Amino acid sequence: MLNLRIYWVGVVTAFTLGQSEVMAHSGVLEEVLVVGRKAQVNSAVRGTNAGFVEREYLDRLALERTGDVLELVPGLVATQHSGSGKANQYFLRGFNLDHGTDFLTRVDYMPVNMVSHGHGQGYTDLNFLIPELVQTIDYRKGPFYSDLGDFSGTGEAHLRTAAFLPGHLLSLEAGGFGYHRTVLAGQKEMGPGNWMLAGEFQGYDGPWKNVEEDVRKTNIWLKYASGGPEAGTDVSLMLYDNRWNAADQIPLRAIESGAMSSLDTVDPSSGGESYRYSLALQKRGHRDNSVWFASVYAIRYGMDLWSNFSYFTNPEQGDQIYQQDERTLFGGDAAITLAQTYLARLKASHSIGWNWRYDAIDPVGLFQSERRMTRQPVRQDEIDQWSNAVYWQMAVQVLPRWTSTLNLRWNFHQFEVEPLTAAVAPTLDANGGERSAHLWTGALRNRFTLNEHSELYWNVGRSYHSNDARGVLANVDPTSGEPIAAADPLVPVDGTELGGDWRTADQRWQFSGSLWALQVASELLFVGDVGTTEDSGAKSRRYGSELGIAYQPTDNINVALDYSHTRSRLQDRSLEFRDIAGALEQVISLRAAYQWADGWQTSLAWRYLGDYALDEGRRAGSATKVDVKVSYLSRGPWRVDLTVLNLFDSDDHDIEYFYESQLLTEAEPVADRHIHSFVPRTARVKIAYEFY
Repeated sequence: MLNLRIYWVGVVTAFTLGQSEVMAHSGVLEEVLVVGRKAQVNSAVRGTNAGFVEREYLDRLALERTGDVLELVPGLVATQHSGSGKANQYFLRGFNLDHGTDFLTRVDYMPVNMVSHGHGQGYTDLNFLIPELVQTIDYRKGPFYSDLGDFSGTGEAHLRTAAFLPGHLLSLEAGGFGYHRTVLAGQKEMGPGNWMLAGEFQGYDGPWKNVEEDVRKTNIWLKYASGGPEAGTDVSLMLYDNRWNAADQIPLRAIESGAMSSLDTVDPSSGGESYRYSLALQKRGHRDNSVWFASVYAIRYGMDLWSNFSYFTNPEQGDQIYQQDERTLFGGDAAITLAQTYLARLKASHSIGWNWRYDAIDPVGLFQSERRMTRQPVRQDEIDQWSNAVYWQMAVQVLPRWTSTLNLRWNFHQFEVEPLTAAVAPTLDANGGERSAHLWTGALRNRFTLNEHSELYWNVGRSYHSNDARGVLANVDPTSGEPIAAADPLVPVDGTELGGDWRTADQRWQFSGSLWALQVASELLFVGDVGTTEDSGAKSRRYGSELGIAYQPTDNINVALDYSHTRSRLQDRSLEFRDIAGALEQVISLRAAYQWADGWQTSLAWRYLGDYALDEGRRAGSATKVDVKVSYLSRGPWRVDLTVLNLFDSDDHDIEYFYESQLLTEAEPVADRHIHSFVPRTARVKIAYEFY
């Protein structure tokens, strides 16, 4: 049974250091400030504002794509509008996060979000993960944490990989639409530590009528771990390579006329290639009343992506674009927490930390292409981008049942752009140069313990996201030479949240709820698909409610329900359509699991998305999907899983947009809905053998 721990927003040092495991050593921090850490017996509930999910629960998931693991964050939705090798598109708390702009994702303290990315700011591709080796997922929502900076407006998820395995592992998996996957993992104790080597090899064709995805994904991991959660060292090497074809979204008019099926694609030459190689070192330790943590990382990353979303507004060669990104990035984090201090005779804890990151991007580009043949450039640049931040956090036990935490963070970014080529050559000099920006962010978090079984919290704070360096230094449109306005370097996200956690004395029932609000100023954004800046519109405000309910009537039954409702509006009352396009308004998910005494277990996941606003006053339809997984765990080394995705064969849409496009048979662009359907019902069988 999963031991799911809820870390409430009153947490001081566990979240400041980003290392809940370091907290366990002392009793010092536990004695001075309870810090909101709560081990809960019920395995299904996850706090609406913060939570922690362990390996055992992950094993129950029916995963269609690797990035779907983020749907364990209550209210977060991960969809796909293209090939499965591309990053998911994410939605949370009224934000269409695109591929990660306002939600920070880390793996073993390494950032996943990419700044000034060739496809989109904050691009978050999790295909380099091996799900069997993810040990825990921490998540926190809202702009309330000083150890988090860029991209953390709606929160973060931190995925930590296993340091040790129960034994060596070999698993073989096969399923419909040409799906096949092999995972091998082994370990060996050497000296004071443990070496682990793992590999994943996956292929997939997909259900599409006129294109095979032909996914060829490889992951190789090597990890050394010594010590324990209190003090130790981890070193990891991750190697990822992937290539795929894509079935992009298609116009609804073509389906309704019978010209296409929902599983066709307009441009079968779309697709991509990507790689990611990383080396990381983490160290942690403690002395008396303090705990500390430090990490450094180096990442080499590349992507080539071909897409065609509007098809043939240029009838001669089509509208396909080619986006490239090649970069090396370095960074690190360090933090220390001092406990058992006092402020005006009140028990207190102080934390200070530092984050830094440097991206050398050479090159990043956007080109017009046809059937993956590059035709002409829109723009291509070299970028050097620095970020540094220092932060401080103080928690004070104001009263025995009231802990207040003050956060303060200073963020500095430097952008350097050297244009290499552009559609209009004279624009090169105008769109290059250097610019720097800084921003103060902070938060106040309060946690109130009502009794042994209930807590309340209230938070207010500010975080931010950065913009693409090309937009920050833009002065003229690279395709027309017309003047354009530069994007804002750093954009604040302000928020507040009120909520609580309640559970019965026997912990069979648990409830979590929150009311929240977020506000973002009007801004100019760089749009990677067109190579220029666009106005995001008026100031926007989002507010909503979230509810989590979990019930565990017996030790072998778990049921969890998560509900979120959001209202997202532009603040300019003169606008005809004020609802924010792509902002999900209602998300409901139900997860249930049952385990028999003889080794059988089953789990079910049901997800419902309510209808939501599109551009120009249109609305997308609701969508419902059910996945189920049945497993048999023998008393020996064998495990067999049967996963059925889209159990009821729903033909609802994974995602929907409204914009203009033109088919080859049409004389001019037509404004229409564009959809990407759920993958039809498919089954996958996995056989795993664990040996020693």
